Amino acid sequence: MKALHIFILFALLMALAITNLSATPSGDEPLFVDNDGDGHRSQAEPTSVGIMSRFLAQKPRGMMTCNKYPRVCRAAGSPGPDCCKRKCVNVMWDRFNCGKCGKKCKYSEICCKGKCVNPVSNRLHLMALVAITLSATTSEKSDHPLGNSPMAASFRGAGGFPTQGFRPFLTCDKQPEICSMKGLFCCNRRCVDLKTEQFNCGRCGKTCNYSSICCEGKCVSPLFDENHCGGCNNSCGKGSSCVYGMCNYA
Repeated sequence: MKALHIFILFALLMALAITNLSATPSGDEPLFVDNDGDGHRSQAEPTSVGIMSRFLAQKPRGMMTCNKYPRVCRAAGSPGPDCCKRKCVNVMWDRFNCGKCGKKCKYSEICCKGKCVNPVSNRLHLMALVAITLSATTSEKSDHPLGNSPMAASFRGAGGFPTQGFRPFLTCDKQPEICSMKGLFCCNRRCVDLKTEQFNCGRCGKTCNYSSICCEGKCVSPLFDENHCGGCNNSCGKGSSCVYGMCNYA
């Protein structure tokens, strides 16, 4: 009889323990549940509002095109200030929109200051092409011999006219005559003026110090030089001296 009482007591304790364990909230259930059960239903069954919110959040924003937002063309880093066919361009140099939207230059032409010109027959624009090409050769990391300037984009064109068989295009070390056209000299593959060039003053490689300037091929101090006071060829009068770039008349 005593063993029966112990068995019944043990069974009651086991039932009580099982009841307490089943009443404990699991880690997957929400901590706060509404009285009508809506909280639990929102966790288990997503509503149409929730689906739409997630869809809108995941949907990428549309690009800001200049036909709707013209100001984007004038922002920093824009390819150009003009809007043509939803793209920012520079009509002064873009060979597909030269001077105005839609005006295309011929295969052998470039866009220079809003006009289609042939750089081979036009010496002025040829010099502009040479100047950009030579300035681009100073950067060894450039992927394109003409760099990333607006005019360089005009030179590339649809078929890459200047780059096909012309890499690099023109350099004065191989063709020095391109520098002599304007009385310049070739130093380190660049056309420079030896009379005023700070890093090639009088001859290639001669560099003036930080307090000097290059005047007539000589390094002079604009702070104290009476013949170049404050700048090249600014000579002080007789009986005066140059003090910190200003002529001090006695």
